[in-house]
Amino acid sequence: VSTQSTGYLSALQLDPKHIGSLTNLGVAFINKKDYDSAIKQFLLVCDISPHDANNFVNVGVAYANKKDYEKALESFGRALGIDPSHAVAKQMQRRCLTDQKKRADKLKAQQAAAAPAPTAHHAPPPQQQQQGPPPQQQQHHMQQQAAAYSGFDPHSDVLPALVATTVAYLSREEESTNLGIFQEQGDARLIQEVKARFDRGERCPVDGIGSHNVAGLLWLWCHDLPEPLLTFGLRDRWLAASQEPTHRLVPALSDCIALLPPGSRRALHALLSLLHAIHSYQNAAGRLGAFFAEEVLWSESGLHDGNAGRVVELLIVYYQELFQGDPLLGAGVAMPTPQVPLATLGRKVAGPDPFGYFENGIVFKNFTRDEAESKLAVSPGGAYLVRPSSQPNCLSVSYKALDSGRVGHLLLSKPSASVPGWTTDGRPKPYESIYALLKSLPYGLALANPVLPIDP
Repeated sequence: VSTQSTGYLSALQLDPKHIGSLTNLGVAFINKKDYDSAIKQFLLVCDISPHDANNFVNVGVAYANKKDYEKALESFGRALGIDPSHAVAKQMQRRCLTDQKKRADKLKAQQAAAAPAPTAHHAPPPQQQQQGPPPQQQQHHMQQQAAAYSGFDPHSDVLPALVATTVAYLSREEESTNLGIFQEQGDARLIQEVKARFDRGERCPVDGIGSHNVAGLLWLWCHDLPEPLLTFGLRDRWLAASQEPTHRLVPALSDCIALLPPGSRRALHALLSLLHAIHSYQNAAGRLGAFFAEEVLWSESGLHDGNAGRVVELLIVYYQELFQGDPLLGAGVAMPTPQVPLATLGRKVAGPDPFGYFENGIVFKNFTRDEAESKLAVSPGGAYLVRPSSQPNCLSVSYKALDSGRVGHLLLSKPSASVPGWTTDGRPKPYESIYALLKSLPYGLALANPVLPIDP
């Protein structure tokens, strides 16, 4: 049991109906892919608070992860019955309908493939049968498609701007620690619009579109590739490598990586650098592997192999060993890296004033991220604290949402020395004070009467 889950269980021993702890425990189960246990926790929350749409959204998300789309849609419908304008419920409802149709189409394709071949007298004469282009021509056509797609050419070592931009953004501490990353759907129309701009060769800043939309942009890039990033030709080899004994896993996977075209290898390195960073915070390699498997290692037949998730999970876990000393990546071509070195993330800051931006009436704590989450896990909703950030001119905020009990993190930044005030993701216009910015957030933070004490 993780330290975080232990904190939730401790809180539930004191109060078995503590909504925040029940909800956070459900999120922990989702991260472990134990969807049935997550559903059980979220349904308990619905029984305690049946008029909160967020609770039914959580149930729907768990069912959607389980691919039980009918029950997921039922749950999102319950949420929209309580709050017809609930944005997440609407987005997830659309996503489920799309995934449900996708699964039905795959089933039809499988059934058509399994149907008996037509009898000879119905088949056209051999000279009338249309033949596709030869394999070399098909491969060339595939390469042309890929080269025209977001500037991606599998046989060039240039990293597409869309991948570089989204990976750099999502590798920031406040995004990599977000428990909802790659789980909450963004604005599909906005994501398509921004991707179209990248496809046209435009350089698009993503700071103002929101983290879930940036995550959706990277997912869509992987999803829409004409050939999966790990390639059709190497699929069987990847699957075989994932079944090697532990001492052979890294060599077997490294052999597969070495066979990738240089562009695919560079893009894979960028993607895995992000997923490994998220995993280092959330122990989420299994969840992320299952999520990305259908986007980077699908089969030409459309059939899904559960072992594909294990391939991606292993690539995430062994990322550093797999790419250490890769001659392609050491060739001097710039790679997107986290804006903060991983070794410095979440550290305490020494000295009498670790914040540098003290403000009366705000709960400042010289905590690491882990310490903040442990403290909030056993605190009621509305609790928050401001802590040091390893990024210059920034502070971190850890909070526990009043309604959902979800623990989250935000990065507060000062635009420049000449511009007073603070900004955060989704709040590009500076607020004159930390208090004013926190008050604008939709998390019900207890500012007038803080839950946690204000240190002298």
